[in-house]
Amino acid sequence: MKYQIVQNGETVFADTAEDIRIWLEHALMNKLNYFVMLQESEDDEELEVYLHSEYDEELDSDSISKLKELAITESNSLQAICKVLNITIK
Repeated sequence: MKYQIVQNGETVFADTAEDIRIWLEHALMNKLNYFVMLQESEDDEELEVYLHSEYDEELDSDSISKLKELAITESNSLQAICKVLNITIK
């Protein structure tokens, strides 16, 4: 399934779940100044994106705290990521 990333009413990127995740990782890196490893899945044709389960071992405590503050966790965090990046995904 293909998804669209919409920002300011315009589609800025459209592709598969995996490529959307990669786009989100790069956008978060630009916003937070460090790489955030995400994982994607599609459940009933709905995109879910969350913090990769093995990634927190690579982060320092400040980065982990910041991600938790932003609600980017190992649970579905797509809405939180969209809020941080000021985007929507269709």
